[in-house]
Amino acid sequence: MPRPAMRLRILPRFPAQVQATAPVVVTRMAGTYAFTADFSPIGEMPAPALTDYDVLLQNRSTRAFIRTRLQDLSTGATDWTHIQNRPTKIDALATLDTSQGAVEQTGANSFAKRTIGGGGPTALVTYGDANLFYQPMNVRLSSIASAGVATGDIANDAVTFAKMQNIGTAKLLGRTTAGSGDAEEIAVGAGLTLSGGMLSTAETAVIGQHLRGSFTALPPLCVWANGQNVSRTTYAALMVATVIAGTVVTSNTSTAATYTVANSELGAQIQIGMPIEGAGIQAATTIAAFSLASGTTYNITLSLAANATNPGSIGAIFPHGNGNGSTTFTVADARDRSSLGRGNMGGAAAGRVTVGVTGLNSSKLGAGGGDQNMPTHFHQISGTTANINNSPGAHFYNTNQANTAGGTANAGTGTANNLPPVLVENVAIYAGV
Repeated sequence: MPRPAMRLRILPRFPAQVQATAPVVVTRMAGTYAFTADFSPIGEMPAPALTDYDVLLQNRSTRAFIRTRLQDLSTGATDWTHIQNRPTKIDALATLDTSQGAVEQTGANSFAKRTIGGGGPTALVTYGDANLFYQPMNVRLSSIASAGVATGDIANDAVTFAKMQNIGTAKLLGRTTAGSGDAEEIAVGAGLTLSGGMLSTAETAVIGQHLRGSFTALPPLCVWANGQNVSRTTYAALMVATVIAGTVVTSNTSTAATYTVANSELGAQIQIGMPIEGAGIQAATTIAAFSLASGTTYNITLSLAANATNPGSIGAIFPHGNGNGSTTFTVADARDRSSLGRGNMGGAAAGRVTVGVTGLNSSKLGAGGGDQNMPTHFHQISGTTANINNSPGAHFYNTNQANTAGGTANAGTGTANNLPPVLVENVAIYAGV
């Protein structure tokens, strides 16, 4: 290091005595005074030898020099405590430990160290970490796309109802297909209602059953038993339950046909005048006559000749009427009528109500009869003289007729009240919809 230089300006007056003290030396040569400074008593301020990337620092108070390597400035190897006016940030950096990490400035003059890698909550993610995390995530995404998510990958109670597929109104989830498999929609059947999130049992009823009572409004899933025409589409189940289904065979231009039913119970309910439908049968055709051919096959005489040959297809006989013949059918008419159990239910006829006496064939489903008025009729009178009182409503008539051989006399006008005590109720037909 070069010696320090000193420059002096001396203005002596002569004659005078010139005297110098260390470190100044005065010499005279040919009348010329020379002043020089001797720095040997001061000595040099030694400075360390510098190499590449070294930094030289001097303490201003002690004037001592410090040599340090540039790469050591960030590792804490340099003693910064003697540097005056050092930035506060340097003190903050000096407090960090020397382990591997990345410096993060957390405030104006504060720093923190974040570890690199390792998967910690504050650690910096390395490429290896990212690749490690990405691969399982990619596998999971692929599994979701291919519907191959393992059960263990889904946390308990993690799947909400909103994540399931939509289901129809008033449907339950279950499975009716044989074997294990996906859940399926299950319809709420007859006798059950699903409303307000609650499955309830309704009064057990059979499609086509008549419900009688003092209810003032039409019960759910019912239609009025008033002889109305209803939709074959909406009330398909009711139509199936009330018609007499069978297989019909026709010949073009002929009124002769055959009708085969599944069992004798159905055949016993066929009645003259019932509408019949099927391939080859004209609209508005009814049964003009019928007789048992063999087994459960009946010979049918059609009211209108067939308009096509039908070798055998599904037909239908309508006990209460076939509506407009295409989109509607007629339900039973219970207005102003009491019900009578079919006389031949289960096989043999009971014989309590006969055609000869009442004019009503009680073996035929849907047959109707009866009158509120007493019909004109005859009584057998025996004896020579009979006095019969003719009182209104009492069914008595005056006569004075000798009939020694026996005979009949006219009795009844057809206008007398013939109605037994009754209770008027509403009648509905359970349709299931």
